[in-house]
Amino acid sequence: MKIFIYLLALSASSIARPQEQDEFFDPNPQYQFSYKVASDLTQTYINQDESRDGNFVTGEYSYVDPYGSLITVVYEAGPEGYSETRTVQEGFLTINPENAGAGSSSVIQTKPVPTRNPSFDEDNIIRKIVGGLTPLIEETVAEGLEN
Repeated sequence: MKIFIYLLALSASSIARPQEQDEFFDPNPQYQFSYKVASDLTQTYINQDESRDGNFVTGEYSYVDPYGSLITVVYEAGPEGYSETRTVQEGFLTINPENAGAGSSSVIQTKPVPTRNPSFDEDNIIRKIVGGLTPLIEETVAEGLEN
């Protein structure tokens, strides 16, 4: 129960604070972009079109999968959520096994590198976050109990 009250007080305190207006804030953002990638050598075919008008985003992207099927996704997102329609056109392209993945030799192999920096210790990060929030939570709860 105490945790719930702390979280409730924390969320209420962040809502109650006046927000500064950002000079670069656009109340009605708009954009439109598209791109296309086509490589016969690697048999990579991708395209995307997307546009935004305020809180509404619509778009479409398509790609050829490793089996030669054309996958097309038409999507829209807005205040009511996200929806998409996906279609698959099988046999769109005949994949040549000799060329499939021809560009993969240029891919850089990566591997994790261990670090000795204690700030990357998950437990240490959590302790720092909780330690930093504790005074704010205690102050907010105390103010809430006074009222």
